[in-house]
Amino acid sequence: MPAQPLNRICYVEDDEDIQRIVRMSLERVGKMTVEVVSDPLVAIERMIAFKPDLVMLDWMMPGMDGPTLFRKMREIPRPRTCRWCSSRQKPRSASKANCRPSARRARS
Repeated sequence: MPAQPLNRICYVEDDEDIQRIVRMSLERVGKMTVEVVSDPLVAIERMIAFKPDLVMLDWMMPGMDGPTLFRKMREIPRPRTCRWCSSRQKPRSASKANCRPSARRARS
């Protein structure tokens, strides 16, 4: 469980049906504020403006896939409290989701 509650979620997803399901679940059940971004090419700008506690990324999107967007996100300054999460389109198990705190590890 994170030390800070996850209240602000930025969800990057190009499929409108999935956007609606995830938004409804997070807002109604989780009582969270959700910023949905359809275009991964503008996602970082929207994340900076929205200041989320958690960023969820789709794995496969047109223009830029989730792993590429994740690498670009690592290049920008961000609050230490923000988390990132992405999962494969067909994960082997739920434990395969890739969630990381934003604090960078020291390189050796």
